[in-house]
Amino acid sequence: MDLVTGGSATLPTCDDHDDNALLEPDADLTDATTATERALAAATTGAASDATGTDTAHAVPAPATRAAVVISFRGTDYPLVGLDPATATLGDLRAAAAAATGVPPELQKLLHRRLRPDTPDSQPLAVTLSLSSASVAAAPERVLLVGSTAAAVQEVARRDAAAAEFSRARAAAHAAARRMGAPRRDAEPDPAAAFTFDELRPLEEFADADAARRLLARLRDDPGVRAVMAQNRFRVGILGELHPVRSPTLLGLNTNHGAKIELRLRTDALDGFRHYASVRRVLMHELAHNRHGGHGPDFVALDTRLARDCERLGAGATAGGGDAARPRFSEEEEGSGGAGPRTLGGGALAASLPAGASRRELLAAAAQARLAAVERELAGGVVCGDSEAAAEPPAPTSSAAPGGSSGLQQRDD
Repeated sequence: MDLVTGGSATLPTCDDHDDNALLEPDADLTDATTATERALAAATTGAASDATGTDTAHAVPAPATRAAVVISFRGTDYPLVGLDPATATLGDLRAAAAAATGVPPELQKLLHRRLRPDTPDSQPLAVTLSLSSASVAAAPERVLLVGSTAAAVQEVARRDAAAAEFSRARAAAHAAARRMGAPRRDAEPDPAAAFTFDELRPLEEFADADAARRLLARLRDDPGVRAVMAQNRFRVGILGELHPVRSPTLLGLNTNHGAKIELRLRTDALDGFRHYASVRRVLMHELAHNRHGGHGPDFVALDTRLARDCERLGAGATAGGGDAARPRFSEEEEGSGGAGPRTLGGGALAASLPAGASRRELLAAAAQARLAAVERELAGGVVCGDSEAAAEPPAPTSSAAPGGSSGLQQRDD
């Protein structure tokens, strides 16, 4: 380096080599900068290693926050991190549990080995659960919560309100139906409905078979017949029409103790149907054969009782009226039992009544005469069909329903 003097000042000058020397960094400054960078790099690397868990030898972990109490509700744990056991009370625990689970404090039931049901909410939590620094550091206290969330309570209330509204609407509909006379659709089934005739079978070869079917249906639905069958637990498989030509001497036939009952519906002249009361009386006779074969004392007693009960329980069911759906009945039996057709109120019947008797009195007297004639025929065995019974084994005497399983073909009138 050369000195250039000029005046009183002396300035240094540099040649090419000296200029390059000035541009070179100072060795001490470079060493200090390198040390600082290395320190910063080491600090950064240590922090990153501590975050990844690979190297924490030189890292200082930050203090961790842990919950002193954990609420267990429906299989899920809810750590109450913000609850300080040193200052919190049992009421604070309930509030924190409500915030975590949605169960209101008034619906909560807390279960813990040291928690009593009568513990006041103002009692410190550390006293209630016997918490200490050592126990909290070891593991949090677990408290079991039982209760319903507010949403669940609202859903139950909604369903209850909907059910109550449905019940009110249903009751109103039933009341309206009763006012209009409509039957209730949810009425209990009638237990007597099981004791009836399963099938109606008129003779289809006649042109008025529909009228015969209506007569059989009238017998089936007769209040007196229904009551007798229900009281005695009778059930008949088939209620059919007895052929007037093939069985001219029979008024009724019971096959296999109620498997099938056939009744004579038509007159001998085939000009109409026998009177309803007479046919119904024969039906009672045949129903008695459901239990008793033959015509012994037990049968006679049952036959008499069934006829009496049918008349008493079905009073008024045989009245006439203007029902056009009922079949036309012949006047053949209006007399005292003659073979040919008779005029209503004529002959011996008219002679037995006072002069000027009304039509009602004539009808009543004719009905009594018909029933008396039927009773005489039944008592005298006129309608008995025992010709086939002699070759058959005796039938049981206690059957009240079709006995198809026995295979017997006993036939009684």
